[in-house]
Amino acid sequence: MATKKSHPRASGPADAKLGEKIRIRRTAAGMSQAELGEALGVTFQQIQKYEKGANRVSAVRLEQIAKALNESISYFQTDGHTVSKAGQELQTLMTDPINLRMCRALSGLDNQAMRYQFVRLVESIGGITVE
Repeated sequence: MATKKSHPRASGPADAKLGEKIRIRRTAAGMSQAELGEALGVTFQQIQKYEKGANRVSAVRLEQIAKALNESISYFQTDGHTVSKAGQELQTLMTDPINLRMCRALSGLDNQAMRYQFVRLVESIGGITVE
């Protein structure tokens, strides 16, 4: 039985990790895939492929992405950098646009007591009890 060799230019796990970082940063920047695509001169479908890790991101394209997202290229490095469980949870929370909107709205409140009451209200609606 012949073994199937992967093409050296085929995408892999590192591409998926990079794509996730692109998605996280794009979402945090409040930018749609279409807007990022327009800034790079590509379609939103191409951005989807980058974010899913289906297509590899060249060094030049990564530089363009970093500039469009107002981020350093080092942010996107995936080699040898492990994310803690808490960091993974935070990334998951912050990639949901509604969660991000909620955090931004909450951080816009100057009154600390009001912020606390707002959080308590949302927790009670969600059935969350904090000890």
